[in-house]
Amino acid sequence: MIGEKLKIERLKKGISQYKLAELAGINEKYYGRIERNESSPTVEVLNRICLALQIDLLEFFLLDCGEVSNFLRNKKVCEIMKKSLTNSCDVHFNRNILLEKCENVIWYNGYIGSLNFDEFEMKIFAEGNVKAKLYQDWKLVVELNNCDISNELLKYIKSDEELYELASYSDYDPEILDEKKGNVLFIYESNWLTADIINNNNNEIVEMGIILDHDNVLDSFLNQNLLFDFIFK
Repeated sequence: MIGEKLKIERLKKGISQYKLAELAGINEKYYGRIERNESSPTVEVLNRICLALQIDLLEFFLLDCGEVSNFLRNKKVCEIMKKSLTNSCDVHFNRNILLEKCENVIWYNGYIGSLNFDEFEMKIFAEGNVKAKLYQDWKLVVELNNCDISNELLKYIKSDEELYELASYSDYDPEILDEKKGNVLFIYESNWLTADIINNNNNEIVEMGIILDHDNVLDSFLNQNLLFDFIFK
């Protein structure tokens, strides 16, 4: 609960309720109700309290999430969550499939996560069928022709940085193989990102199969205006 977490952080800092309320610029009795979970603070108020405690708003929400991976602690994820909180929009990452240092869509297939605002939800998917051949030291080491390639590919390529160095979106080409000194991933077909917008009151699909115009999984969660456009149009 928010109140309990605030109390723990306040006691760690050795600050009284009166002093913390003063630093945050809010009424002491109001703060007391928040700490007792009798009142729910707005994002603005909670941010002011966090500033008074000298902790980041996202840090506050992740304080008791020891199992959260480094992937979910990276700067881009924190910015996505901050922006969402500011817009009263909830973000859910399908953490079971997200890979650290691997944001490119070709690592994924299926449900990535969702954005929620009021009763509306935008679900984000990676779709398609990756077909590729990986050469290392001039030799073909793996051929991919399936949807879930991450387990096979991670044996040879550990991050997006390595992927970008090796990737060539083309058929096999000996000239490209020479240029890349025998180390190249020829990608014939790749995954792409789509979004479905759903009204959770009646499970009606408002819009289906919207193509998201980038191949970075995390960037798709920054596209909150797409959700708002469909809600308020």
